[in-house]
Amino acid sequence: MSDKECGKNGVRKFSDIVAISSEKNINYLVYNARFTSAFSYRIKKLIAEIRDVKKDIDFIAMFNTEGDIAIIDTKIIADFIADNYVVMIEKYYRSEKAFNIIKKVRRSNKKVRLDFTNVSYNILYKTFDEIYREIYYDKKIVNKMKIKYGIMEYSNKDLIVVLLSLTILEDICKQVDIDRYNMVKYVKEVIIRT
Repeated sequence: MSDKECGKNGVRKFSDIVAISSEKNINYLVYNARFTSAFSYRIKKLIAEIRDVKKDIDFIAMFNTEGDIAIIDTKIIADFIADNYVVMIEKYYRSEKAFNIIKKVRRSNKKVRLDFTNVSYNILYKTFDEIYREIYYDKKIVNKMKIKYGIMEYSNKDLIVVLLSLTILEDICKQVDIDRYNMVKYVKEVIIRT
């Protein structure tokens, strides 16, 4: 991405890129899911706040009788992931704006890129863990993704969360000129420890 694309007057904010990647990858990998009570509560509260301000909202979220999310527009989840990612990465880098972080990482050495990749992976992983209680997926697609990311032997219960995090991380890493091979090499130890 050029500076124009991620600049103040550019086409997109960095959070938009994370949201688009999140939505695309969730739609590809997840065919059904159950959400945590905490996430359901946050979404319910957010919807109430939005409805107070704007009466005609354009998204879908339905709750079951227990108050948990039954149906939700993937865009809402993707925006949540993107917003959380940007807040957490800016917090890690001491309130530096995401755009400036990207520019600095792009021009930095291997150690800084490694750190950025690991921090980004951990933020994404924790965010997915906060959102999903249970994720249903197509095993054929997941097996292809395991090969793509070189984690064929990985079979822990959190495999789908790891893959979701990696797919979005790959799109983030493209913005800072880190290729998939190096990205996976950088986060492999983190994946094994989770």
